[in-house]
Amino acid sequence: MIISRVPLRVSFVGGGTDVPDFYRRDNGMVVSTTINKYLYVAVKRQSDIVDQKYRLNWSQVEFTDTINEIKHPIIRETFRELQIDFPCEVTTFSDLPGHTGLGSSSAFGVGLLQALFALRKETKSKKELAELAARIEIDILKRPMGKQDHYAASFGGMNVFTFTQDGSTLVEPVIISSENRAGIFSSMLLIYTGIQRDSSTVLQSQIEGMKTTFPMLQEMKRMVPMCRRALEIGDIKKIGSIISDNWNLKKKLSCEISTSDINQWLDRAKAAGAVGGKLLGAGGGGFLLIVAEENKHIDVVKALSALTPVACDYEPFGATITYYDH
Repeated sequence: MIISRVPLRVSFVGGGTDVPDFYRRDNGMVVSTTINKYLYVAVKRQSDIVDQKYRLNWSQVEFTDTINEIKHPIIRETFRELQIDFPCEVTTFSDLPGHTGLGSSSAFGVGLLQALFALRKETKSKKELAELAARIEIDILKRPMGKQDHYAASFGGMNVFTFTQDGSTLVEPVIISSENRAGIFSSMLLIYTGIQRDSSTVLQSQIEGMKTTFPMLQEMKRMVPMCRRALEIGDIKKIGSIISDNWNLKKKLSCEISTSDINQWLDRAKAAGAVGGKLLGAGGGGFLLIVAEENKHIDVVKALSALTPVACDYEPFGATITYYDH
């Protein structure tokens, strides 16, 4: 059995510029960090005498004999890509709910690839895992999405990702002292709205409106170097301000990104002392990221008492094999 542990991620600014419709016209740029909340993928080679060739445990349980019968799209296309023709079991579970803006589907794709390659006694670089996972979701499954989550899951840490017009991706770690990083994470609040959503619909609407929203996305991209600098020096107020400015632009990309509830929650957080906030992921639900001085956290949580705060911290590593018994 092989178990891959993959961190979830928090994207600060630049999301939406990592989709091909943007970066083929102008380089995209995103700054994000991974957190100490994880998705796990366990794979096991079964004996040849099992009743069904493939046993898959996710939110459903599948027993199939052919790859074409597999319902889970990422598992099906990954098995096809890697030509998994031996009896195999896959099980996945996560610290936090999926479809909540933390990059869980991409984390699953990266973890599944890493575990299957390890099962075949093969090693792949972080870049190879990220690119293949992105190709399966974007090129094969035709999902309207970008590549930032695959790279965050594979590389881990706090990084600026640049998506160039030729399709390549540059990874630059944010150079930050441990003291400043600790200060940033002590100022961050993850707040679960209780809403799970399929990001595909929201992302598709953003892509369809790209002709008119392209200048706004360029403005969001220009915020990435400013956010990077604020992160490096641990400027909490500046980080919060940039995140809020980015969010105010993002809301204009599609009417499906925000809701009256989301707007009210962010307004309440600010009234309680937060210096900034946004909804994570494509939009519509999931987790809020609130930035506030630590002495304001109790007030912010009280102001959002109907929602659920989730503690998190920094995770420096990307996808990692945590159990290997071949």
